[in-house]
Amino acid sequence: MVGRKFSVSKANAQIDQVIIDAATGNALTGHTGATSTALPAAQQVAVDFGATASIGLTVEKLIEMKRLFQVNNVMRLGILENIVVRRNGELIEVVAGRQRVKWARVANMRLAKKGEPRFEFPA
Repeated sequence: MVGRKFSVSKANAQIDQVIIDAATGNALTGHTGATSTALPAAQQVAVDFGATASIGLTVEKLIEMKRLFQVNNVMRLGILENIVVRRNGELIEVVAGRQRVKWARVANMRLAKKGEPRFEFPA
């Protein structure tokens, strides 16, 4: 049993290293894993984001990374979960999915710049 735990732990460490290598350099992609693919600049967070100098990983950088990942997911997959809104007189309120609305709006701005069709929210 100890040997099995060690092999699972070692495999997880190898997977972690692949993710770290891809996030900090070029990812090896393709069927054989031989194609070197750089992370696009639009998916990178600057080392001095939220600060005047490089100070390592910060909460602001983590929040920006999450925003980038979510916007890219919306652009690639669309809106997969419901957005619930309600009408309160003349005011329309987002009850559930406020973050998805924000991500979709950013994705729509990017798509508009490219001249591509934007996501529509069902009424």
